[in-house]
Amino acid sequence: MITDLNKILVEWAYRTSDGKPDVKNSAKLIVLETVLNDFGWSRQARAELLSTLMGEGDEWWTKLSPEQQAAYIKNHPKSQKAQDAKKKEKEDDEDPSIDTKVAIEKLNDTRFGVEAKTETAFKKGYIEQGDVDNLRELQTDMGDFLKNPTKEGAEQLVEKYKLSQNPNGKKLYVGIIAGNGRKILGEGNALVNELSKVLNKFVPLKEKGDVQRTAQNALQSSSKPELKTVRKSDDPGVKKLFSNPPYDRLKDRFHQVFGPVGKDLE
Repeated sequence: MITDLNKILVEWAYRTSDGKPDVKNSAKLIVLETVLNDFGWSRQARAELLSTLMGEGDEWWTKLSPEQQAAYIKNHPKSQKAQDAKKKEKEDDEDPSIDTKVAIEKLNDTRFGVEAKTETAFKKGYIEQGDVDNLRELQTDMGDFLKNPTKEGAEQLVEKYKLSQNPNGKKLYVGIIAGNGRKILGEGNALVNELSKVLNKFVPLKEKGDVQRTAQNALQSSSKPELKTVRKSDDPGVKKLFSNPPYDRLKDRFHQVFGPVGKDLE
């Protein structure tokens, strides 16, 4: 470790663009920190010297632009600033700052919450008792999730209750409820908006869209039979059909049948 101040100043000056060390210049302080690192100074020792020279603690860092800070962290991965940045990034990933107070209120609202919507749908015969039980369990699980929202918790809710959304996010479908009952939470209301806002922090529901509808469309497309028009002159069956009353009274141009054909195209 080189501690000779004169050598440090000489090297610092040599590495600056104008040959003039300046403790008030943020860019030049970064150069100094590099010099100290190359001279074998520990992270703590470098920080202490920089603080002493500046006499202003961490103010040099705040004077840097976001681009300069990012460049410094990239070029000095072992510096305290780089370590602090990694720690903050990890904390943000593990505990995102999300206010779920409003979502919890809407979930349990006595007039427009999940329980209220469930009771109304059941009384009108839109859902069965099994659906009621599932929706009450959803309300409980959703409440627990909102108290401690995590990516894992959101993924479990989506999988267990087959939750999905339309692309604009105005609907939140409960896929385990059959038929139109899956739309029980409504459209564009405060309950759907608040629950969706939290869930989409962890899982891309809006990007995935209406998963069930997409699957149904794909199934229908793959199972759709081939259609064909068969004329009297082309098929004995059609000829026989239009030879009997009352169809025999139709003109020849109407003697044709349009419909699905079999695998042999007949």
